[in-house]
Amino acid sequence: MSRRRRAPPVDLMSKSTPTTIRQNSNRHPLRIPSPTHSIPGKTPKTFDFTILSAFGDLGHRIALAFVQYNSAAPYVSASSRAVSVRNFFRSVVIALEASSTDFACLGANKWRALAKGWFLQLQAQEGLSDITKNVYLTNCTLFFEYLSENAIVPAFPWPSSIPNAKNHHRPSIAEAGLGSASLDEVKSWPIQDQADWAELQSVAADPSPQARKKRGDITKDVVRRHAEREIRETWHLYCETRTIIESNVTFDLETYCQQFETEGENGLVRKYGWQRELSSLPNVLVYIDRKFGGVLPGIKDDPHFLKFIYKDFGKASMTGRFHLEYESLISLLTIILLKRKKTNFSSPLSMLFTDLEKTTRGEYRAKWTKRRAQNRRLKDDMPAGTEDALSKGSTREITAAQAFLVIDELSQPLRRCAVRGSENALCLVRTFVQQKVASFRPLPYVLNRKWHTFRRRSGVLSKLDFTLSQFRPTAAIEVFRETGDIMKVAEELGQKDVRVTARYVQGLEAEAGHAANTRPVQDALVLAAAKVSGRSAADFGISEEHKKEVLKTAHAAGFFGYNISGTEDEAEVKVSLFEKMLSGVKLFFFETPEVAAEIIAFRQHIIDNGKAIQGTDRFEELWLPILVTCSHVIDSMSPKILKQATSLLLDRPIRYGPVI
Repeated sequence: MSRRRRAPPVDLMSKSTPTTIRQNSNRHPLRIPSPTHSIPGKTPKTFDFTILSAFGDLGHRIALAFVQYNSAAPYVSASSRAVSVRNFFRSVVIALEASSTDFACLGANKWRALAKGWFLQLQAQEGLSDITKNVYLTNCTLFFEYLSENAIVPAFPWPSSIPNAKNHHRPSIAEAGLGSASLDEVKSWPIQDQADWAELQSVAADPSPQARKKRGDITKDVVRRHAEREIRETWHLYCETRTIIESNVTFDLETYCQQFETEGENGLVRKYGWQRELSSLPNVLVYIDRKFGGVLPGIKDDPHFLKFIYKDFGKASMTGRFHLEYESLISLLTIILLKRKKTNFSSPLSMLFTDLEKTTRGEYRAKWTKRRAQNRRLKDDMPAGTEDALSKGSTREITAAQAFLVIDELSQPLRRCAVRGSENALCLVRTFVQQKVASFRPLPYVLNRKWHTFRRRSGVLSKLDFTLSQFRPTAAIEVFRETGDIMKVAEELGQKDVRVTARYVQGLEAEAGHAANTRPVQDALVLAAAKVSGRSAADFGISEEHKKEVLKTAHAAGFFGYNISGTEDEAEVKVSLFEKMLSGVKLFFFETPEVAAEIIAFRQHIIDNGKAIQGTDRFEELWLPILVTCSHVIDSMSPKILKQATSLLLDRPIRYGPVI
């Protein structure tokens, strides 16, 4: 049998990347390679801190400290921090040059003044959201704490973050803008796309909840249809290629290699006539499968063969036949994100092939690690689907489990040439290291580009502008509108912290507050949070009409910041209301001083006035659970909120009825 000419990935990537400053470079004197973020053999990942050149030796020390500080962080996170830090130093350089201050002699007070001035400038920028501004501040604060710990700069206090910063989550795909299309363009689309386009146009200007739901349903159906069509084409091409290879019994690779190939000093030497037998498609497919392991070679692997097949068969005819490509992956990811609420954009990309397994019930289970949730392991059980769903022309829906299985199957040939550390990844695509073939986990920014390419070739989708990352917030909004239960949304999305879930449903229109099983206490808490933060109730999903109903009840009963110093008679009504609200329900509290004050006061009221009935069934069944609930909520609140709540209680004491 012939030997493979491709060097193993470990040999290709043995070259180390030092962490040094390129001091001899006049153009980029502070562009620093980071070994922990670089792929050996490829262009090193760098952080550009040219802005620090004015600081001299101090600037060099700060730049090197940044690489060391981020050595354990992913490159995406480190790059985000670099943007924040560069933004700060850009402001510092401008301020110091204007005042002719010595860059190397900055004391703590000067650093503090510079940080304060920078954050004031940042707050004035309308192009950045408050959340982003706070992220910039946090990144700089933590990095300067590291610098002060290492005696590079003096320690100094940073400004406070922007309070009540509002997070703008990605909207539902139902809110995607509808582009314009000429009549001729629409006629070139499939019949079903033409019908969907007409439906979307008919509800485009309708702001009602029913119209939004219809837009969302149509858009999801269009996405699913086009993704399934491309998946079936990809799978059919792969299966066809395997069939051709397995049925070709006339081409003997070993005999061919002995006749036309010899090893020379500079590598493989091909003899006259080597192209003749490979001019047949079945023969060249067998050659690629058995000679190169089913992965097309790179330029440095076999330039003559690569030039030959691209000339005789065309590059497009070979793409997607043997393994996963970015173009085929995008439709598979689309089905997964569309059908499984728990998965986000990075979930399949972070999985190992061992994280996909068949359960005893005939379903498939996917497992992955969510890095932003403190590396918590998540799992999702998925129906297997019907066997013929992947067949060309099938009308059955392709399940997420089938999409995962196709990814696994098409990635198998690539695992043999995977970059070190990626050998066990579920999802791999072909790449090149020093112009030699290799494979690596897909890059998110490339997938984003491929998604827009997928939309442009998919009829009506080309006129709908949204991203893959909008499927998850779409699912959250739909569940919330159906149930009105934020706990249910958290469960469906696999989120442990309901405060994270709240960001997905912020800004919902009024009808979200009218769901049948929305808890009265949650509405009251939402209004309390809106009142304290100075934002409208509509931002939290409560309409003005529904707000009046809640306020009417609140003012009569005196709970959660309304009529906070009510009379004794009003307090009796309040007790019965608290019994209803706090007995046997799971609550979601917005953390505000008024909410905290109410709960602190009520807990203390039970402690002070419940001694007479302690040990009775009434106390054990009602008041003790309420007491425990209040204590749990108070313990979960921040010290700052509790301090403000205590001040409120000193100014405005709250009265309650008897504990009986």
